[in-house]
Amino acid sequence: MQNELLGEIRLKISAGTASAAELQLWEEWISQPHIQSQQFVSEEEIEQRLRIDMAKPDWESFLEQQKHNLIHYEETGMAQPNNSDALLRRTLPGRPARNLTVKLIAAIIIGIILSTAAYLSIRKKEKETHLLAVVEYKTIYSPVGKTTEYTLPDGSKVWLNTNTTLRYPEKFTDCNRKVELNGEAYFDVVKDEERPFIVLTDSSETRVLGTRFNVDAYKGSGILKVALLEGAVLVGKRDESVPNKLEPGEQMVFNNGSFSVEKMSKPEETTAWQRDSFAFDQARLADIMHKLAQYYNFNVQIDKEIENDRYTVGVTERSVPVNLILRGLARTKGFRIYPEKNSISPGETIMILKNE
Repeated sequence: MQNELLGEIRLKISAGTASAAELQLWEEWISQPHIQSQQFVSEEEIEQRLRIDMAKPDWESFLEQQKHNLIHYEETGMAQPNNSDALLRRTLPGRPARNLTVKLIAAIIIGIILSTAAYLSIRKKEKETHLLAVVEYKTIYSPVGKTTEYTLPDGSKVWLNTNTTLRYPEKFTDCNRKVELNGEAYFDVVKDEERPFIVLTDSSETRVLGTRFNVDAYKGSGILKVALLEGAVLVGKRDESVPNKLEPGEQMVFNNGSFSVEKMSKPEETTAWQRDSFAFDQARLADIMHKLAQYYNFNVQIDKEIENDRYTVGVTERSVPVNLILRGLARTKGFRIYPEKNSISPGETIMILKNE
């Protein structure tokens, strides 16, 4: 019964009418362990071998072996060997050979080989089609001094902070939704349990199913932060097999190769930039100054003695000129700015010094 069914499938494969289920059944049959690669031979060699002692025929095994020869050499790309002495010496004990029987069996074998070749051709075309399917990517950029809102192909929303780049495929795969980030972005991810949403940076990977979180990963800053506002995320280095899980209100900070998890007292201040404002809660002076420098496009050097001092700064709109913000901070936080100017030009360098 099985042979009849396989015979019907073979004919359909030859005609190019086999269904996906029939192709799968055929593939499962030809991949059985006992049908491992043997040498592939010509029709003349088949006839010659069948005439050798045929006392106890095991035709099904023999036919399977011959068919699998073609699969082995087609898939590995190896040349078919000419030396068939080993198989010529193989005995197929059984009935006395008859020319008609030999011709018939040889024809059956050749038919299996041809149908298998047709199947392999179909599978090869499928592989080539898959390889030729080029993934098209898009890149969005939020320029200096701007915030950009965008909707991704799956409906997830992303807000890009100043001088931030996001790269993503025009169409997400069936397995995941992967994007690449340089800068800072806030994500509101549509839930999809079958396709995790993955944010890649130079040094980290953040994986979620559906949640709201912020990733701060500017190249060259030496610091990366992932803050979770809602849901759950898995965060780790890109080469780590076991990531760390964050709970809402927690923030993971990568700094010079090490990481720590911090509880945020005011999580909403992490995304103040999304509302076009600044807000800092017990933040390092170095972090505050770098955020200002990123948005207003200037360079900053900070006295080592005070760069780790922590300050709280209330919500300040980003439309306020930077020189006014710096003056206010210097007056209330106990440091000085050099040079003191009424305006700061793009690309200019200022110094934050300890009060003497």
